[in-house]
Amino acid sequence: FDRLGAGYRAERLTTDAAQRRGDMAAQVRAARANLDVGKAAEARRLLEDALARLGPDREALLALAECHEKLGRPQAA
Repeated sequence: FDRLGAGYRAERLTTDAAQRRGDMAAQVRAARANLDVGKAAEARRLLEDALARLGPDREALLALAECHEKLGRPQAA
């Protein structure tokens, strides 16, 4: 049940991030929730889009580094 709840949370936060494209914190929350359920590629997409749109952000860059590590690309981190 915890896994189902985490999956629902990731979906909800991803929807929220899509609706709040100018809110970097919402983008990072959605990305972290996706990382929690093993969706590193989706998290990377969210973060790369947000960084391109909103500019550099420490928390987003840290989360992006984690995405690259989970995707087996530590050199990109």
